Amino acid sequence: MTFTILIEELDERGPAGDLICYIASVYRLPDTVGDKQLLFRSRIPGAATTLRNEIARDGLRAFDRL
Repeated sequence: MTFTILIEELDERGPAGDLICYIASVYRLPDTVGDKQLLFRSRIPGAATTLRNEIARDGLRAFDRL
């Protein structure tokens, strides 16, 4: 089984460089026309990078831990 995923990351910082907001979302993109499906959302800073590395290492098995 294969599918395409999209990882979106929002990292908003204030004028002094302090973190104001962080959201990472992982979506499954449809093979045909349709809406994307939310698989994972996190507010923990760096979650998108961690998940991206786990997917590269473990493939779909990375989603078993979610």
